[in-house]
Amino acid sequence: MSCPTGILTLPLPQTGGPAQGIRKEVNPLVLKKSKLFPVAIGAIALIALLAACNGGDSADPTATPTPAEGAPTVTEVSLRNFAFEPSRFNIEAGTTVEFRLKSRDIEHTFTVKDLDVNWFVQSGITATESFTFDRPGEYRLICAIAGHEQAGMVGVIRVQ
Repeated sequence: MSCPTGILTLPLPQTGGPAQGIRKEVNPLVLKKSKLFPVAIGAIALIALLAACNGGDSADPTATPTPAEGAPTVTEVSLRNFAFEPSRFNIEAGTTVEFRLKSRDIEHTFTVKDLDVNWFVQSGITATESFTFDRPGEYRLICAIAGHEQAGMVGVIRVQ
C-alpha cells in the first residue's frame, strides 16, 4: 500500500511567541487523527444536506394532495413576492383539502371567485382553511388585494 504524495500545509495557531506564523507540513493521513477531522466531516455533511434540500425547487410547482383514509388532505401554501407556492393544484373531485396558508411578506388573500372562496392571510400568520371540491373544473386562483393579481399572483386549481 502506498501513501499519498501530496502534502497539506496548515497554519499553526498564533501564540504570540517568537515562532509566530511558522507553517508546518502535515501528511493528509495524519489529519484524520487530529481534532479537525470531525469538524471537516461535519462541514461536508452539512453542505451535502443543504444541497439536497435546495435541489427540489422547480419553476412551476404543482401540488397534488393525497389524503389519508378518512382525513382531509393537508396542503401547505406559501404566499410571498406576489406568488403562490405552489401555484397549481390537482385535486380529485369530492376531496376535502385543508389549506395551511402562510404569508411570508405582506397581507394576501387566497381567492377563487367561482367557488366563493376568499380567505384573508395576515403577514407572518399561518391561516388554516378547509374546502370540499365537489365540482370538476379548472378554477383561477388569485390574490384579491389591489394590484396583486396584476403583479402575477395567480394560480390554477384543477378538480378532476
